[in-house]
Amino acid sequence: DFSFDTAFSTYAVPLIFGEIRRFLRDDGIIKVSREEKRLSARLSAERERRLALGERSDIRSLAEAVGVSVQDAASALFSQSSVRSLDEAAFDEDDGTTLGAIVADEDAERAEFDRLTLRAAIEKLSEEHRRLIVLRYFRDMSQTETAKVLGLSQVKVSREEKKIIAILREEMK
Repeated sequence: DFSFDTAFSTYAVPLIFGEIRRFLRDDGIIKVSREEKRLSARLSAERERRLALGERSDIRSLAEAVGVSVQDAASALFSQSSVRSLDEAAFDEDDGTTLGAIVADEDAERAEFDRLTLRAAIEKLSEEHRRLIVLRYFRDMSQTETAKVLGLSQVKVSREEKKIIAILREEMK
């Protein structure tokens, strides 16, 4: 509209830049929201800062530093990983093995999120509760064996275990 007495470029340049940005943002194989990208950038910047200072940069500490849950942090960081075809060669040497032939089952991504979430939930437990869980589930001890190690009765171990599992379930919701 020539009645506004402005150059066409005043309108066109910002519009074209916006379209280019939207194309670059939305034209990926996997759609990632703006918020997810922003969170990923914040987490990456925090990781770089910590590495430069020689500090710990695990997912939990990064999540705490930027004020998000461990699962949100893991999801944001995972969303920025590069996508590779399952038909791509798995190794540098040409033996015909594809990535699709060696990848874990379809639930591997969900299992990794669950593992990270469970680890964070276990870390929140008291030392006594953590020890009971380690003995029961990571060292495969029976309730009776665990009771002897902890100096408790088998009944007390059973009750505590049920209570701890309820706490962990609540944390993982």
